[in-house]
Amino acid sequence: MLFPGSILPDMEGGEGTYKYKNSLRATVCGDVSIENGHASVINKGQIIPRIGNIVLCRIVKLTLNNAQANILAVEERALKGSFLGIIRLSDVRKHEIEKLQIDKCFQPGDIVKARIISLGDAKSFYLSTAETELGVVLAWNNGERLMPYNWEEMIDLQSSQRFPRKVAKPLITS
Repeated sequence: MLFPGSILPDMEGGEGTYKYKNSLRATVCGDVSIENGHASVINKGQIIPRIGNIVLCRIVKLTLNNAQANILAVEERALKGSFLGIIRLSDVRKHEIEKLQIDKCFQPGDIVKARIISLGDAKSFYLSTAETELGVVLAWNNGERLMPYNWEEMIDLQSSQRFPRKVAKPLITS
């Protein structure tokens, strides 16, 4: 099983791949397929998100009381399409909810790790980032990647400028 960023054999890239620093890498979770000198990453079988699943999603729209997101992966398996997820202001964190502003927690384009807490309406799932390991995992400012600074800010290492976000606690592996 390959994950996004996994290095593939050195050959021409096909579906589900990209070139980065002279190496071919996977853009999705799946299995490698090599045909006619081209490597592709194939995601077999559509996954249906379920309540309790951890998902990766991209924020696409902010309203006054929620963030709308496209769910891209479920439990580290990429989806063929995407599902709509909604993070309500009350589901961003467990404490000081009355002080939250959705635009201080997320911005369009952010990649967020969240948990599915319920089925919303017929078109969406309700998501939560109220656990410490859930929240923004990737964010950018003017094309520069932001790094976690603390649990509620990310920093641009080039300019030292800080940006408010609901940051996911990084998972440290030894």
